[in-house]
Amino acid sequence: MQNNKNMKYLKMLYIINVSLCSFQLLLFLVMPFGGPLSIFHLMKDGMFSAQSGFRVIPTNEMYYPNNIYVQYLGLFNRICTTGYFIS
Repeated sequence: MQNNKNMKYLKMLYIINVSLCSFQLLLFLVMPFGGPLSIFHLMKDGMFSAQSGFRVIPTNEMYYPNNIYVQYLGLFNRICTTGYFIS
């Protein structure tokens, strides 16, 4: 009985999440500077950035000498952005 009740909650949560994601994608597609090309541009360049004080630093401009992890930060950024829009 408890398992059936949990499944109902999970189904409702899934429907709510899919609805919110669909609504957000729809808004992104129809906003003034949005559209499919801007989504493709974000997937190519990455959507997330770092911040230092009030200054926003794109991840592809970050540089730390001899730090191999920063090289893969841009790739990870693009993977996360692509996963965000595909999901």
